[in-house]
Amino acid sequence: MTEKLKSQLQPDSRYDLLKQVVDSMADSVFFKDLDGRYLGCNQEYEKLIGRTEAELLGKTAQQIYGSTLPESYVETDRVVMETKKALRFEAALTKADGTECLFESSKSPLYDKNGEMIGILGVLRDITKQKEAEEALKISEEKYRMIAENTTDTIWLFNFD
Repeated sequence: MTEKLKSQLQPDSRYDLLKQVVDSMADSVFFKDLDGRYLGCNQEYEKLIGRTEAELLGKTAQQIYGSTLPESYVETDRVVMETKKALRFEAALTKADGTECLFESSKSPLYDKNGEMIGILGVLRDITKQKEAEEALKISEEKYRMIAENTTDTIWLFNFD
């Protein structure tokens, strides 16, 4: 084992490496304690909400967002804490820049090394473009199905492969 690898496996270095891994993710990630206070997040989450991790630490979503926080956001936290089971759902959110986006969201119980639940881990993936592409495909399929079903002409399909 090289000295560099040994140093990366030291507790402080492992934390730094894990933080770099989470910050390198394209998805937005956050984690909270059992009282709903933020324990941390990655850089994508900071961009999404327009706040730094330092601004979030120790605060609840209600303290940060006030009356603009959807009740469903708090409800999904509560369900994960009560059931100790992960939830997957889609949620419309407004980014810090004002853009409306659709996210595939996942909230899971967060456990310590002894198996005790200590909070919630949340992951959000922007699926806006995917949903727009699905809708465009659906409209296109409907248009061509209507043409095919209502034409009196013969339609031939060829496969030259």
